[in-house]
Amino acid sequence: MEDAVLGPQYASTLRIAVIGTMLVLSLVGNSFVCYRLLTSRRQRLLKTQVLFLNLALADLLVTLVTMNTQLLWEIVGRVWVAGDIPCRVFKVLQTYALVSSTYMLVGIAVDRHFAICSPLTPAPKPRLVAATCWLLSLVSSVPNLFAFRLVAVREKNYCSSVFYVYRDYPAVRQIYMAFIFALVFVLPLVALVGLYASVLLRLWKLAAVATPQSLRARRVVNSPGRNPDRSTLPKVRVRTLKMAAVISLAFLVTNLPYMVQEMLLAFWPHVSLGPHAVAVFGVISASNSAVNPYIYLAFNGGSGSTVCGARVRGVWRRLTRSSASKRSTVSFRTQWTTLKVPDNKGALATAELPLAQDLENCEMQDKAGEKV
Repeated sequence: MEDAVLGPQYASTLRIAVIGTMLVLSLVGNSFVCYRLLTSRRQRLLKTQVLFLNLALADLLVTLVTMNTQLLWEIVGRVWVAGDIPCRVFKVLQTYALVSSTYMLVGIAVDRHFAICSPLTPAPKPRLVAATCWLLSLVSSVPNLFAFRLVAVREKNYCSSVFYVYRDYPAVRQIYMAFIFALVFVLPLVALVGLYASVLLRLWKLAAVATPQSLRARRVVNSPGRNPDRSTLPKVRVRTLKMAAVISLAFLVTNLPYMVQEMLLAFWPHVSLGPHAVAVFGVISASNSAVNPYIYLAFNGGSGSTVCGARVRGVWRRLTRSSASKRSTVSFRTQWTTLKVPDNKGALATAELPLAQDLENCEMQDKAGEKV
């Protein structure tokens, strides 16, 4: 009878081991990211750092609320000792933490899109983007208030899904799962792929129209003795390509198994995945929060950050020394990022190349690397 209200059977020992591993990795990684960002020497965080800090906080919420409570729940055999309202709130918070982490990834993609594709357009404030992600996460979480309830079986209470209690209404579950599938998987995945594809296309076009004159003009931002062929544009393009591929792939790999399992249970309930697959697929989506901090550390730290930071400081010193010149009145972005490209009519027009954003990222790497 317990199995009837708790869903398909699975290998509980395997699930406990998987959750425990994810919890340790996520707690260590996200705590370290928060420490590096909050102890930065800068009085104010950079725009990207604000969003990454919110991502780390969302992942910590997943660790402490979703993983931790699920682990304790599995250890006690999923017996629920609280009342009906705590059961519903518990499921809302678990889902809210997971969705907030997913939406924060989309918020970072939106910020990168504005910075590279529309550098002259006022971008949304990073705190506004983060707040929007936190609020939108409620949309797909609040329905759990009605999707879960307290169920008594043989003098034991369980926090169970109503779809396992009332199995005579499969259409309701199918509509609910289609709604959740679209909000927490399809739309974020489409947004991630679309935004990063737009960024890469923009960088590719800028690289294609770069002239030898513009390349020589940009060499001034390099330190003496550096290889002049290693321009900033290829670095931005390659790093953005890697980040986009890793973020999108990590989101897809960690969330697709759970979504496939839930859609099978909703539309093809007679299909069996096996106890070991169910044990892993049922909780694997939370592993995205264990992966995110290490993606951040891989792309925003390391030995190359000191060299990158030295280039930023060298450029800044040259700018400040020329303050008496009329050129010093030109903004930093305009002075170093203007690239000549042909417009549609064949005439020369100016286009903003996001070199200043690259320098900002380099400075962020340098500050993060100093804390290692």
